Amino acid sequence: MKRLIQLSGLLCLVGVIGWKMGHDHESTAASIVEFTVGRGTLSDVLREVGELAPQDPLLLQAPFAGEIKWLVEDGTWVEQGERVLVFDEEALEQQVSTLRANVVDREQQLRIAGLQADHARIAEQQRVKNARNDLKLAEIRHRILISEPVGGDRLVELDQEIKPIEARLEKLQVELEPLEKRFRASREVYQAALQKWQAGRSRVLELQMSADLLQAKAGAGPAAGPRGGKKRIAEVPSAAGQASKPDGEEESPPGLEAARAEAAALKEALDLARSARDRDYAPYAEVVAAIDAIDAEAQERYILIEIEKRGLPATRLVIDCEIARLRLADSQRLAESGKRALEVGAMSKSRYDQLVANAEASAGRLEILEYRLEIASRPATEDRVATSEAALASARRAVDNAQEIFDREMDILSSAMAVTEAQLAEALGEMERNGKGFPAAIEANITMLRAEQDVLAENDVARRAEILAELARLEAELSRAVEHPPHIVLAPSDGLVRLRTRGERGDDRLTDIGDRWAKGHTVAMLYPPGNMRVQVGINEVNYQRVREGMSCTVRIPALDMDIPDATVAHLSRIGRDRVETKGRWVNAQHSGIIEFSLSVDLQRDVPEFRQGMTVLLEIETDVRENALFLPAAAVQEDATGYSVLLDPKSGRRAPVQGAFFGDDRFILSGGLEQGDRVYRGYVKGPGR
Repeated sequence: MKRLIQLSGLLCLVGVIGWKMGHDHESTAASIVEFTVGRGTLSDVLREVGELAPQDPLLLQAPFAGEIKWLVEDGTWVEQGERVLVFDEEALEQQVSTLRANVVDREQQLRIAGLQADHARIAEQQRVKNARNDLKLAEIRHRILISEPVGGDRLVELDQEIKPIEARLEKLQVELEPLEKRFRASREVYQAALQKWQAGRSRVLELQMSADLLQAKAGAGPAAGPRGGKKRIAEVPSAAGQASKPDGEEESPPGLEAARAEAAALKEALDLARSARDRDYAPYAEVVAAIDAIDAEAQERYILIEIEKRGLPATRLVIDCEIARLRLADSQRLAESGKRALEVGAMSKSRYDQLVANAEASAGRLEILEYRLEIASRPATEDRVATSEAALASARRAVDNAQEIFDREMDILSSAMAVTEAQLAEALGEMERNGKGFPAAIEANITMLRAEQDVLAENDVARRAEILAELARLEAELSRAVEHPPHIVLAPSDGLVRLRTRGERGDDRLTDIGDRWAKGHTVAMLYPPGNMRVQVGINEVNYQRVREGMSCTVRIPALDMDIPDATVAHLSRIGRDRVETKGRWVNAQHSGIIEFSLSVDLQRDVPEFRQGMTVLLEIETDVRENALFLPAAAVQEDATGYSVLLDPKSGRRAPVQGAFFGDDRFILSGGLEQGDRVYRGYVKGPGR
């Protein structure tokens, strides 16, 4: 315990001596520096060294899915229009041939779907038409049932009106019979010619497609142009069957010329059959239209006749009632005369009784006839009307159901047609995307269109116009493709080429000859000169000092250029080791210093800019206006706070309030005023 007390006392003595030595340090310093409290605007500047880096590179993409045959070395400077990449187009030409065959197949499926849709439409329309006819008959029956006949001579008048109409109709029916027979015969001939022509047309297209596929399988590719050293298929012949074959080009496949000649002959026969059908149809259609007009005129009269027929029994009973009234009146007159004769004795009692009995019998017959007339004149019973209305409602529902079924079937067919059209559009788009710009593919499309044009029907004006427009477009595209083949990627501008890494399964090697790239993938990047930005890595301790949008000053020593209006464009949120390098499997090296990437927008495009030039960057991170400040060296910090030396002789110090600003300033918030002087003593080191 005694030793512990002695040790504590020794430590206290050492502390007092140390404090005394520190207190007298500045008073005994070898040199004294004087500082004056100033006031003004202070700015905190972060100074970094960076380099020029390109921004917004031009992406050089694979024009189609294929292998690279040639490419420039990574880091090569190229001029505008120089070759950068060359792709192998042989496989694509074979692929385009297959795609074209797929397009033809889709077009055929679309035609078949269109025919099926037309057949279904006609069948469903006939069902709707039959339902509407049934509804019309039900409406006529209901009208006849509930309508009141006029009676009298109305039936005779209607009969006189309908007779001349029936005579005209009978005459037209006699005229129609030979015309209809002639038209049916010519229509059958036309349909037979149409079927033969369609078969011949399909044969030509099949032979043409088979020839293209055979050439593709042989590796020649359909319609490959002179660039590949291949020969094109002979030109499609004209309508007369004559083919124009340029010198040095191979003949058409066996059987194709004969099929084209046969198709041309069948086309001429079809045109003749169509003309005969149209010639016979005109008088037939004229007579049919006249018959339809007469039927419409006579229809209302037939309905009125049926209504009057329903009132015919009542008309007969009216006549019978009139006759019965006359007979009753005559019997009553005879009975009255017999009564006077009986009173004077001129008639016997038995005869008078007979006359009275006859009068009573006539009255009874009249009463019966009037009762029958009342029954006959009554409207249709509620049961019959209800039955007729039910039949009418059923006919209307049948029409609605038939129309609903028709609409549903048409929607289904439209959807099926839309799917087929989408598949065709997809096939066309795929062929267009993969074969776009290739002379061989374009020539093959031209050949197919001309083949279709030769076997096209004369009345198919719309399709013929589409083919002519497409041929004009393809011819212009062919001219451009010959001048600029798509498998050769040219530099769009001057710049530095950077090849991309494969990036597959950890493969970090640069792309090379023989590598296969998918269509649209970026194979290399071209960095044009001039469009640059400053790229800097700032230490993590300065991360909080910098924000996007801060103004900064840039100096490029190599160009002796100062840029005062630059702006911080981007500050990365992810820090990385300064010298970190990565191997294929593990991180190979670290410095332990974390930096955040910072880029500065120079807001100008200078042709002399070059990637990698050194840049001196000054970023104004903070500004304080009208600040009371001292140099940072004048302020000392200890456990009690900040203080300054007021008198170097006595060593008197005074506390101050404030905070350090930047690297060399201390902003005062209290303790001193502007103009006050403070001191700082420095002790010479050994040998000084």
